[in-house]
Amino acid sequence: MKSLLSLACVLSLFFFSACGDKATPARVASGLPESNWLSDISGTPRSVREVISNAKDGQTVLVTGRVGGTAEIFVPGRATFLIADLALKDCYDMTDECKQPWDYCCEDPAALQTGTLAIEFHANGKVLSCDARGFHGLDHGNDVSVQGVIKRTASGSIVLVASGVNVSKGRAK
Repeated sequence: MKSLLSLACVLSLFFFSACGDKATPARVASGLPESNWLSDISGTPRSVREVISNAKDGQTVLVTGRVGGTAEIFVPGRATFLIADLALKDCYDMTDECKQPWDYCCEDPAALQTGTLAIEFHANGKVLSCDARGFHGLDHGNDVSVQGVIKRTASGSIVLVASGVNVSKGRAK
C-alpha cells in the first residue's frame, strides 16, 4: 500500500510539472523543459535598452536584465515574463517597506517603456502553456541572461522568443 501511495505521489508531481494545455496549479515550480536552461553563457550579454534600440526582427541576441517591470511579471499557465534593464531603479533598496519591489514604481514610467522586454518560450510558433516562474529558481528580482530571437509584433512592440535562460542571482523578498 505504501509503495502504491508513493507511486501516486511521484506521478502527480510529474503530471503537474509537465508543460501542457492545462493550467498549472498555483506554485513556484516551472514546467519549462530542461533544454531551456542556458548553462554556459558564451558572448557578452547586451542590455535591455540596447536590444530594444538596435535589434532587428529575426536577430539572435543574448540579453541581461532583472525580472521585473510591472506588478504582474509572470502569466500563470504561459511561459512568459518581463525583464527590466539593470540601469533602472527597482524598489528593493527602499527604506520603506515596499510590497512589490519588482514593479519599479520608483522609476519614471517613460524609462520603463524603453527599458523592459517581454520574454516568451515557444514551441511550434506558440507560447508554451506552462509557468516560467520557478525554472532553476526564476522569480521576481532575479538577474538573468536570456538568449533568443527578436520578434517585432504588428503593433511594433518587441518580444524575445527565448531559447535559453540562466538565472544568476535573486533579490526577491
